[in-house]
Amino acid sequence: MTKFRPLGTRLRVHPDPREDRQGMLYLPPGSQSRSQIGTVVAVGPNVQTLHPGDRVIFGRYAGSELPGGDLFFREEDIMGVLVEEDLPQ
Repeated sequence: MTKFRPLGTRLRVHPDPREDRQGMLYLPPGSQSRSQIGTVVAVGPNVQTLHPGDRVIFGRYAGSELPGGDLFFREEDIMGVLVEEDLPQ
């Protein structure tokens, strides 16, 4: 299997799966837009703020799709990192 290693400030993101239902309606795969949330899989050597395993939000039309469904972005295309906060009990 061939591996992909991003260069420069580029990164590889695995998008979260989309649900195929909206309420009671079934949405066929061709009518669904891609998820805008995903997990960073690999980062290039010049990426400063993101690390593999970070959950990120990105623009709907940003990035390029790679074979296998992963997405390829520049670091500046990422809007933010999702952080799970500890809730007081």
